[in-house]
Amino acid sequence: MNVLIMPNMIKPEAIKATSDVVRELSKNEIESYIDIAYKSYFDFKDVHFADFGTCLNKCDVIAVIGGDGTIIGAAKAAITVDKPIFGINLGTMGYLAQINPNELHKLSQLKSGDYHMEERMLLETRITNAGKKYAVNDIVISKGLISKIVNISVLCDQKPMVKYRADGVILSTPTGSTAYSLSAGGSVVDPIVECILLTPICPHSLASRSLIFSAERELTVVSQNSRNDPDVYVSCDGETPIKLNFGESVMIKKSDKKVKFLRFDQENFYDIVSEKLTHI
Repeated sequence: MNVLIMPNMIKPEAIKATSDVVRELSKNEIESYIDIAYKSYFDFKDVHFADFGTCLNKCDVIAVIGGDGTIIGAAKAAITVDKPIFGINLGTMGYLAQINPNELHKLSQLKSGDYHMEERMLLETRITNAGKKYAVNDIVISKGLISKIVNISVLCDQKPMVKYRADGVILSTPTGSTAYSLSAGGSVVDPIVECILLTPICPHSLASRSLIFSAERELTVVSQNSRNDPDVYVSCDGETPIKLNFGESVMIKKSDKKVKFLRFDQENFYDIVSEKLTHI
């Protein structure tokens, strides 16, 4: 088996954690691949350094060393080659990580085959004049830095559904329901339930609530802001926002692609949520 290791080198613990992972994989006769861009950080003799594309194609599994943001970024790469990923948590929350740095003995399960695969839905979006993008967690349509609310219309299957005067809206996957959507008052959704969660951000209303749509629905969000109103932006999983002009729309639907998470334990989702939220 070949494993591509993707460390977040911004994390102070990344070098040690990566070294420990390589050592554990080598002990189990598993080959390690690392992007050659990181070669100067390490003095490994039993690691294959190559350009990222080569590593991605050579690997069977991707091991991500970092937090949830790092795992989400790696997931975008993983879906292009249909490879499973797992995370080693160096972050704060670690909803998506499968093991902690003190649990690297579990990597032996890669050799024994004692693991299972969990598939999670992605959102696919088409933004006017910006093409197709994917989201593991969420798509956020919101105002810029100006402290004013924005006007947004939401259509479901091309039929008018709801209008918001708010700081913006979050459209999330079940995976993303424990991220920004939760902070904005959205519901926690079990990731085995395929749906699209719509949560307004600070709505100017007494009756605005999150809405949960079937994953088979197609949603369209339209900016109703005029030239004199604050700019509206679209961001997928916290990536660089794209400006949405008046009348331009964002189409959101379930993607045909799925991200595959490799799991070493049969840990219950609600146990994970309870533990993470209790220890904030």
